[in-house]
Amino acid sequence: MRKYLLLTFALTYSIHTSYNIEVLPVPPEESREELYHDLFITLLLPYIDKGVEDYYSELLTDSPIDYPYMVKVVSAERNYGYRSFRFSAI
Repeated sequence: MRKYLLLTFALTYSIHTSYNIEVLPVPPEESREELYHDLFITLLLPYIDKGVEDYYSELLTDSPIDYPYMVKVVSAERNYGYRSFRFSAI
């Protein structure tokens, strides 16, 4: 009985510790930050669409649709340092 209890505890502990869910901060509705995020995504969307179309062109006959709310920016950096206006986004 003790072995089963110990095994159950070990499995439960390993399952709970193996999931590392990243929670992204969500800006308040109708805030300036949300507005800038939406503007940034809207400006990037043609480039994202082109990249997705190029990636799936050999596999699909129609290009998949990308929705702005499905876009996640992993990284954005200035290419030439502080206050430069060339950016790299992933």
